[in-house]
Amino acid sequence: MGTTTLAILAGLVYTLFKLLAEWRSGGLGGIKRHWQQGLSSTLAVACCVWGLLFGYHLFFRVPDHIYQEASTNRARLRPISGVIPVPTLFNSETLNRLGIAHQQLKLVFKEPDQFSVVAKRVISDEMQRMHDFLIDVGFDLSAEVPPLRIHAGGAVGMSWESPGTVYDEQLFVPTDGISDAETIRNLYALWVFRRMFRSAPFSPLGGGTFHANYNHLEVMSSLYSCYYRSGLANRNVCPHDWSGSSWMKAIWNIRQRYGREFTDSAMLFTVKAWGSFYRAEPTFDAFFKDRFLKGVSVLSYDVKLLADIEKILHDHGLGIQ
Repeated sequence: MGTTTLAILAGLVYTLFKLLAEWRSGGLGGIKRHWQQGLSSTLAVACCVWGLLFGYHLFFRVPDHIYQEASTNRARLRPISGVIPVPTLFNSETLNRLGIAHQQLKLVFKEPDQFSVVAKRVISDEMQRMHDFLIDVGFDLSAEVPPLRIHAGGAVGMSWESPGTVYDEQLFVPTDGISDAETIRNLYALWVFRRMFRSAPFSPLGGGTFHANYNHLEVMSSLYSCYYRSGLANRNVCPHDWSGSSWMKAIWNIRQRYGREFTDSAMLFTVKAWGSFYRAEPTFDAFFKDRFLKGVSVLSYDVKLLADIEKILHDHGLGIQ
C-alpha cells in the first residue's frame, strides 16, 4: 500500500473516532458545531502520517533495499581480469577514422576520347571509393587526378612528365576494362603509389629509371596497390604470380592473423617511417624487409609478435640471408 493511501486512511480513521466521541458527548448538535475543526484535524493528521511514512521510506527502507540488492548481486558477478577488449568503433569503408571529410575527386575526361555515361559513373564511383579508403587508412592524398584517356587493350597505363604538375600526367583506361570496378581501382591506386614513391624520401630528384632502386619502387607500388585494393575487396585480388606475389601473400597472412587494422597501419607506417638514405639494394627483399619491420615496430615492441611476423616472412621464403 502506498504512502499517500496510508496517510488518507489514517486521517479517515482518526475522523471516525473523533465523530464518535463528539456524538457520544454532544449528539448530532455537537458534531454540527465542530465539523470545521474536525476537518482541519483530519487534514493535519493525514499530513503528519504522510510525512512520517515518507521519511521512513526515504531514510531507512530505500537505503536498506539498495544495500541488500548490492550484497546479493556481488556474489553473482565474477571479477574481470586482464585487459577489457575495446570494440571496433568504425568500418574503414564507411567511416572516416581520421575525422576528416572526404574530398570529391576532380576528374577530367579528356576529349575527344568518348567515355560513355556508364563508364564515367563507374570510373568516378570506384576511384572515389579507393581514394576514401586510403584516406581512412591514414594516407594524405590530393583530390586532383591526372586527365583520363582511353586506350586499346586490357592493361592500365599512365604517362609522366618530371618535373611537372598532376595535369602534365595522364591515366589511360583500357577499353577492355573501362566499366570494370577492379580495373579502375587498380589504375587509381597504382598511380597514387607510383607518384608517392617517385618523390622524397623514397626517390631523389623526382625518381626515374636512372635511380638505383627504381625497379624495387615499381614492385613496391604494385604491392601497395594490391594490398589496399585487396583490403577494400576483403580478399587477395592479386593471387597470381608476379614479382611481389610472395610479399603480398605473406602480408595477407599477417592480416589474417593480426587483423585488418593492425596490418593496414603497419603498411602505412612502413611508408611514414621511411628513411632518407638511398643506398642501392640488390633485391626487393633486402630493400623492403627491414623497412616493413620498422613499420611494425611503430605499432608494437612485443618481441614475440615481431618474431612471429618474421617467421611468417620466412615461411614464404622472405628475409632469409
